[in-house]
Amino acid sequence: MTGEQVAFYSEQFDRCWPWLAEAVDSYGRTHGKDDVWREIEAGDAQFWPFPSSAIVTNINKYPTGLKEFRFWLAGGDLDELQAAEPHLAAYAKGLGCQSITICGRRGWVRSLPGYREAATLMSKDL
Repeated sequence: MTGEQVAFYSEQFDRCWPWLAEAVDSYGRTHGKDDVWREIEAGDAQFWPFPSSAIVTNINKYPTGLKEFRFWLAGGDLDELQAAEPHLAAYAKGLGCQSITICGRRGWVRSLPGYREAATLMSKDL
C-alpha cells in the first residue's frame, strides 16, 4: 500500500474496529486490534470497510493447488454484509479462488444463500 492508502485504511480500520472486535471476541480473542492491522498492512489480509460494517478476508493456498478465499472477520450491519458477499465472491473468483469459507456463528449459514455448513467450531474457555 502507498502511504496515502495506509492512512486512509488505517482511519477506516479505527472507525470499523468496534464491529470487528465483536467478531474477534466471539471467536476467542486470538488477535488484538494491532495484530489484525499488521496482517492487513502486510498484505496478508484484505480489509473491506463499508458505511455501517466491515469485513476482513484472507486467501489460503493449499499444496494441492486449491485457493480458498476466507471471510475471517465481519461485523456491523447484516444487510450491508449480505449485500457485499456477491461482490467479494466475484473478486475471489477473479483471483482464481475455487472456494470461499466463513468461520462464524451458525446464523451465517441461514443468512447467506448458497452456503452449506461444513463444520461447527466450538470452544470452551478454561
